Amino acid sequence: MQVADEMVSYAMKRGFRAFHDPAFRAHVNFTHIEMVEQDRMFNELVASNLVLMLLMTDTLRKLTTKGVQEFLGSIGTAMIEQFLKTLGEMGVSEDHVHTWRKLIELRRDEYEEDRLKARSSLPEFGEGNPWMRLVAVGCLFHIRRGAPIKDDPLLSLLVHQAADISDRTRQITLHAVQRL
Repeated sequence: MQVADEMVSYAMKRGFRAFHDPAFRAHVNFTHIEMVEQDRMFNELVASNLVLMLLMTDTLRKLTTKGVQEFLGSIGTAMIEQFLKTLGEMGVSEDHVHTWRKLIELRRDEYEEDRLKARSSLPEFGEGNPWMRLVAVGCLFHIRRGAPIKDDPLLSLLVHQAADISDRTRQITLHAVQRL
């Protein structure tokens, strides 16, 4: 499915770009952390991008007509499968591909649960795209291993990334729906 391919490609490229951003690396003290930790941070960036796209298309699916709902519903499944296929084509082991599937499912469930909590306690989540900031904050917590610093400057970078992913997701899905 072309839409899923385009979304997966953008999510991966945007995660790669954020990971190589000098500001990101400075905020996480990149040169002083082990490679396994660097890899984990990269994984969180990409997983957050994918999950944001999944959550947005699922929300849009719930707000549209039946024919469009079916199309948008198929995007999520196709995205996950395309991402995992891409990993396999890149030489990622089957065990790691399975771990990625579990990570995406875990983050998706986690952010859906967090949204329910946030909507009842934080008024700023009531307007606009609630997923964007929620996923950025979730990604921050995972990158910082649950211990972000007060007024963490990394959050603004992650919000910017989420805004970019959000905009691109809207563009891709709108264009695809218009072609139906």
